This record gives sequence, C-alpha cells and structure tokens, in this order.
Amino acid sequence: MVSPMYTLYVGTFIQLPRTSSPDGRHELAITRGALWVSAADGKIKGFDWSVASESDLQTLLKRHGWVLAGAGSRSCVRVQLVRAREELNEFFFPGFVASW
Repeated sequence: MVSPMYTLYVGTFIQLPRTSSPDGRHELAITRGALWVSAADGKIKGFDWSVASESDLQTLLKRHGWVLAGAGSRSCVRVQLVRAREELNEFFFPGFVASW
C-alpha cells in the first residue's frame, strides 16, 4: 500500500496572524477552506480558502492530480482527508496541525 503524500484538512480554520500595523499585534481570522500538510516533514505546503463545497473539493483534487487514500491507481498522488465536522463545532488551528 502506498502512503499518502499529504494530509488534506478541510473545514473551518481559526488563526491569529500578525497584522501589518507597527505594533505587530495579532488579529483573529476565521476562514473556511482546505490546507495540506506534507506527510514527509509535517509542514504546511499550501492552502485554498475557496474550497467551500464538495464540488470545490473535487476541483482542488483534480487540479493537483490527487486522489483520496484507498482510491485510484498506484501512479496517483494520494492524500489523506481530514474534515472538521461543523455540526460538532470542530475546527483547525493552522501551525498546530498534527498528522496521525
């Protein structure tokens, strides 16, 4: 079995990015979309905040040539999908994402 190259997180993300103000303070940002993390080094490799539906997710997968783990041919780049379940108030903190 081929291991996934990325873990793809889809749902709501909460973060505190530093603002461009002179004091460099942080400001709460809540976004919905997708973020992917390398299985090799655990680093965030990209994000797409336009992923808001299942159709958007399928478009993202196609655009990158990804297939979900357990599907597709051996030559495809596999990703493991992790979703935040909004009905359970789940969300992600980018930078504190762990692959399991």
